[in-house]
Amino acid sequence: MTSAATVWMLLGYEWRRVLRAPIVWMALGLLLTAGAAGALNAARLHANQTADIARMAEQEGTWYADVRVRAARYAQPSSTPVPYWQDPTGASGFSRYYLRRFAAKPHLPLSMLAVGQSDLQPFAVPLRLETLFGGDRVYDYQPPRALATGLFDFSFVLVFVLPLCIGVVVAVVGAHERDQDVLSLVAAQPLTPRRWWSARLIALALVLAPGVAVVTVIALVVAGAPVLGDGRETLAVAALVAAHTLLWLALGGACLARGQGAIATASVITGVWLCLTAGVPLAGSLAVRLVAGPPTAVADVNELRRTTDDVQSGADAVVARRLVAHLGPTAASIDPGSLDYSTRLVLITEELEERLASQERRRQAYARTSAGIAAIVGWLSPQVAVQTALADLAGTGTSRHQRFLSAVRDFQLELRTFMNPRVLAPVRSPVRPACNGCPGRLTFTDYDAIPRFTLQDVSADARSAAALVTAAWLGVLALVVATWGIGGGTSWHLGS
Repeated sequence: MTSAATVWMLLGYEWRRVLRAPIVWMALGLLLTAGAAGALNAARLHANQTADIARMAEQEGTWYADVRVRAARYAQPSSTPVPYWQDPTGASGFSRYYLRRFAAKPHLPLSMLAVGQSDLQPFAVPLRLETLFGGDRVYDYQPPRALATGLFDFSFVLVFVLPLCIGVVVAVVGAHERDQDVLSLVAAQPLTPRRWWSARLIALALVLAPGVAVVTVIALVVAGAPVLGDGRETLAVAALVAAHTLLWLALGGACLARGQGAIATASVITGVWLCLTAGVPLAGSLAVRLVAGPPTAVADVNELRRTTDDVQSGADAVVARRLVAHLGPTAASIDPGSLDYSTRLVLITEELEERLASQERRRQAYARTSAGIAAIVGWLSPQVAVQTALADLAGTGTSRHQRFLSAVRDFQLELRTFMNPRVLAPVRSPVRPACNGCPGRLTFTDYDAIPRFTLQDVSADARSAAALVTAAWLGVLALVVATWGIGGGTSWHLGS
């Protein structure tokens, strides 16, 4: 029999043996059950959040319908005066008391892959013109222990449970002959250790890698994911989990080829798993603290308090100076104290943001440094890399949320650009009432022209490409580990 025929016969034998091993199907069944449960958890959470976004949009529509009713009523002659804060037809009162817009981060089709930041960070942010540096702070009060533990999701299964399952399967199936003291019978055959371990490792890979990929797709289908809607992202997920499987399979194969038994192999895999899961991320957190110390919340709040007190104590001078910047020489004839609160707030907000700009830059610099170190950790820890890639495919990762917050800030500036000139226009040149005897000021009624928020998301192609890059990196690591392990398997280690 030729050497090639011997190899194919050996590979076929090992492949059939792996297929008959109960532990393989038990592991795949566990991954499917746990994965489907985790995906359903995330799907329920995101369905509730999507319903909340729809409810907010409906409430906003109802709000503006009521505003239009008020505007129509105040456009009719009446002897009852209306203060500016109750008049939605005046730009000043509208900007402070009637303007309602929110920014929402819609969920992507494969959001059930990972909860990510979606249970911690806001998915919808109300916007007000006077809020400093972005939207209103949103809080969802939940038990702190539940938040610390996190919601059980599919990514937890694929990132943390999968390596342990693969380690157990490789240890039990791969070390069967050694643990049963029949390895000497295999060694008596005209077969080199490298060839035998290579055939076993390839057989395990041919079953486990596609098996885990299929289990992943089935779990997504159970959770309602449109896996056939955009096959690119589904294929990227399958490639990612297959590469992750191959890496841990290669590590187990390396231990077996170098003479380890089932218990020793499982122990090594568990130790490496602990190091990559906890050790490397903790080192990354320490590096962030050493390279760029985190902002001190107490100091930031104290700076905000002192700055606010200073601005409020000299509010008239601040308003007068800001009026000169906006209106030019005509501002000299305007008494800052005669302006209504909403108009003054436009100018005071500008002053506060200018004085606190250095604090905001420090926060952004810290966020950039943290993101850079996290990217490095992702290349050092396969666990972090896979978790990040899954969260990015799901749209629940840190990078997408940072883009969302940046878009929220841009939208707030867009709203200010739209409203502030309309608020200051009557200060520059007072207009005559459009309707004699009408209580409404009728200087702003074009509510449909108010900008709306749109999030420019990364394309599905870009998300898939990023996941495939991570999968390729894991594949290279798996190849290196397998080559190193099989290359050292030159002996049968019968005395081990």
